[in-house]
Amino acid sequence: MSILLFLQKKIQISLLFLILIFLSPIANTNGLIISEFMASNSHTLQDEDGDWSDWIEIYNPSGVDVNLLNCSITDNDDSPDKWRFPGVIVSSNSYLVIFASGKDRKTEGGNLHTNFKLSASGEYLGLYQPDGVLAYSLGSSFPEQYGDISFGDFEGTLIYFATSTPGSAN
Repeated sequence: MSILLFLQKKIQISLLFLILIFLSPIANTNGLIISEFMASNSHTLQDEDGDWSDWIEIYNPSGVDVNLLNCSITDNDDSPDKWRFPGVIVSSNSYLVIFASGKDRKTEGGNLHTNFKLSASGEYLGLYQPDGVLAYSLGSSFPEQYGDISFGDFEGTLIYFATSTPGSAN
């Protein structure tokens, strides 16, 4: 085999590998949304410790499963990698609830807990891809939150929800 033919095959394999990476749901969280969250939870959803922790719901409206490995979520736009996800899959057209409890738990197969809590007075909330690119945010700051009233994205509009639906459609 000539060196030229060898290099050509190597380039073809490299290009195929790059295409697969860019098409992989592991590398692309575009489409995921923060569909609902609660920053003042006193009797809506308990965590496994019996605490009424804040919670965040992520929705995958796409037709493919998404692996959140090394994606991050934050309440500080100056620190996009504040809390990184373990290898957890958000199935197509499914929801994932994460507790914003400050407990910092990343047990695969168990409840996930961020290392921060949400502020009911309003703050930034963003979801980032592994490379630090913003996948979704609620703008520069979400508005003031009220006890056991959730807030989130309903068909592209940010609203308060009369009935909270963690883990299911709004």
